[in-house]
Amino acid sequence: MIIEMKFSHKWIYSGDGTNTIKLRNFYNELSKAIEGKATVSQEGIGYYKISTKRNEKNDEKEIVEKILNLSDKIMPDLPEDCVEILFEAQETEKREGDAGEEKKPTAIDRINDLIGLDDFKKYCNEIALNAGVIKARKSIFFSETLLCSCDEGNGFSENLLLLKKLFSETGLISSDKTYEVNFGSYFDKPESFPVIYVTDSISCLNVFDISGWIGYTNDERFKKGLKAISQSKMQSPIFFKMGHRSKSVIEETLKDINDILNVRLIDFPELTDEQLYAYAEREFEAMEFKPDEKTPEVFKAICDYEKADGLFYGTNTVKKVAREMVRVSIKSGSNQVINSEACRSIVPEREITEDSMKTIENMIGMQEVTRQMKEIVAQVKFSRASGKKSPAMHMFFVGNPGTGKTTVARAIGQIFRENDILRVGKFFENKGRDLCAEYIGQTAVKVNNICKSAYGSVLFIDEAYSLATERDDKDYGKEAIDTLIAEMENHSDDLVVIFAGYPEEMEGLLKTNPGLRSRIPYRIVFPNYTKDELYQIFIKMVENNGYTIEDGFAQHVKDFFLSLPDELLESKQFGNGRFVRNIFERTWGKAILRCAPGASEVPPLSTADFDAATAEFNSSKPESSSKKIGF
Repeated sequence: MIIEMKFSHKWIYSGDGTNTIKLRNFYNELSKAIEGKATVSQEGIGYYKISTKRNEKNDEKEIVEKILNLSDKIMPDLPEDCVEILFEAQETEKREGDAGEEKKPTAIDRINDLIGLDDFKKYCNEIALNAGVIKARKSIFFSETLLCSCDEGNGFSENLLLLKKLFSETGLISSDKTYEVNFGSYFDKPESFPVIYVTDSISCLNVFDISGWIGYTNDERFKKGLKAISQSKMQSPIFFKMGHRSKSVIEETLKDINDILNVRLIDFPELTDEQLYAYAEREFEAMEFKPDEKTPEVFKAICDYEKADGLFYGTNTVKKVAREMVRVSIKSGSNQVINSEACRSIVPEREITEDSMKTIENMIGMQEVTRQMKEIVAQVKFSRASGKKSPAMHMFFVGNPGTGKTTVARAIGQIFRENDILRVGKFFENKGRDLCAEYIGQTAVKVNNICKSAYGSVLFIDEAYSLATERDDKDYGKEAIDTLIAEMENHSDDLVVIFAGYPEEMEGLLKTNPGLRSRIPYRIVFPNYTKDELYQIFIKMVENNGYTIEDGFAQHVKDFFLSLPDELLESKQFGNGRFVRNIFERTWGKAILRCAPGASEVPPLSTADFDAATAEFNSSKPESSSKKIGF
């Protein structure tokens, strides 16, 4: 007897793609359940044939029951009208031994067995299902191009080979070659833009890398390249490749390509922790090792360590970690099972540190700044969790020198990464004038390269107001700001730009370029420290460095800071925290002079050390001093 099962394609491809996984599980479980009594073969997507070995009614009845029971167990939500079961009684022609041969997995079998990658699987299954129709109407089907968003290690190159095999097995391409062209960069000279064409003479995969144009795909040069592609015969699949970017950037890129070509997104997302471990399990199995009970926990800890610097290369890193865990297990004497306890040594022991938000909370005088940071984090996380457009995260840091702007900005990258707001969370610092080049046409390139390095991180621009100061006829500050604004718009979900500077000068910057104000929603004010806060900062520096002090030292220091004139603290030349740090470093420097030869510790700080240090500062008349206090 032969039983045919045909599942509705509408049901197979509905929802989030899990129905294809259910079908694969059904096929695998059914093969095991009827082994020895019947064989099951896949004739197409959702089309199975179950052939009994003997025409014995009892066996046939048992097989039918197993089919129905497994179907109810694995696919309980399957509507009755979405599956057709046909019974045909006939003698099978298979010779003895044929039934036991393993069927070699096809390209679509291997694709459906991949971990994650739902977009990619759905596209491939459509190819497998409609291969006959596509072959007759290639130019129509391949007029839909694919935009593949994928970072290194998330499977693009590896799975492109599987897709090529699928196209070859279905007769849709005649060559195993891949025609690859890099579109170059928006910042290339016009004459260096590559000649774009699609190979009409041979049927192969066409891959165009457009990573250098992301954010600038509306440019006429880019559109010219798309037009060249659109004028081809469209006899081959066409892929546009870009790195993984924020949702808004991907949507803008899709829109610009769609102006000329039909385009569909194939997303290769970052693998979840569960998917990374599932991939690792396959690596362990390939090396003939089994995980022990603690392996998932230790594997995650190692991956978290690998991610700590913001650089993680997906399955490439997983392979590295899995091989290292096997190597360590073998060294520990285990040849079949992962020794998770031994593998803990792969992650260096690190001191337990406080989270980055506490770094700001523990800074003197940062209560209001901490409150604003928590508010920003909560707003962005809520927006993303609820599916709303995430607000821009760019900020103004306004305050005098030494008020903690750089320290807080450095912590923000880590705070945003810890809260899954930024991918990388690094800190890049530039002075405002660093963004300007020497010759015409170079400033935009320079600014874009600076921003590109900071994608997924924080770009801190100190003395930003200097960009609004015209120094000569060839000043390129305006060009730098205009380019920066474009980058802030195009990468608002993946880049935090912080402008920092004096309060008055920053207001002047906004007046010269009103467009900045509307694009930067957050204004964080860093007020001058009070006299008591300056004293607290000094004492905290002493404690953090483990120095001891003589009796009466703390009160003597406090009296000094409380006696500072108000005009000094209000002066632009006053360095706030820098002023305190300079006095502190000079104080313990004076103490070292009292050390005995060969001593390895700083003696207790004395009031004499402190007085000798402060004597080097003319604190009462900052404007007439030849040395600017605090610098």
